[in-house]
Amino acid sequence: YIEEAYVNVTENYVELHNTDTSMVVHFRMRLKPDLFNASGIETGAENTGFGVNIPELKSAVSTANKSDRLAFEIVRDESGKHSIRVLIDDVEEEVLDSVPTSEPDAPRQQLDFDHTVCVDRSSLVSATNLFDKSFEIAGGSDKLSLSGDGVAVEFDFEDSGAELIEDSGINHSSLFKTEYFEPLSKLRHTVDSVSVSFATDYPCIVEAGYSGVEASVLVAPRIEEG
Repeated sequence: YIEEAYVNVTENYVELHNTDTSMVVHFRMRLKPDLFNASGIETGAENTGFGVNIPELKSAVSTANKSDRLAFEIVRDESGKHSIRVLIDDVEEEVLDSVPTSEPDAPRQQLDFDHTVCVDRSSLVSATNLFDKSFEIAGGSDKLSLSGDGVAVEFDFEDSGAELIEDSGINHSSLFKTEYFEPLSKLRHTVDSVSVSFATDYPCIVEAGYSGVEASVLVAPRIEEG
């Protein structure tokens, strides 16, 4: 549901982020230098921003993953337009032209969550898959629960391994559409746990980090009509 991303390139990271057209989901992925060094990806130090087509980038990376050495070279022509040269084993295989898009807001910096819980990633994915259209996330000082469609899943902080990171002292709950949590299932299986932050009738953000990568999905709550 998000076809394009805005790319920022700095000395410290390469960041891709955008919000879907319905303004419900904002995703962000930040790639750190140690990831580049480990996989042979090289990036310049120039701080720049441009849009990229995600399916095209995914296709290029999928092809390049079969090689021993992969490099992305960001080029800006005289008119200021950017493109990404994809080099496989030092041979140019593909050039991805930038797409016109403006940098979206960074909503994570503007939000103040009341409740943050660290939970097992695979267990959370399995729980969200139980709900057809929507589910409620609720939590207090003792557990996190997901419920809907007559089904309830609880993560008890003492028994399930879930950990309470931040608590305002009162119970919180919000309703969300199931489909917007599908990106969780695409996180690498090396991600053991994720943090879930939310409040009452408030957005929810799921954040994870692994091997030089930071990723997050911010979802707006579903408001019931009537």
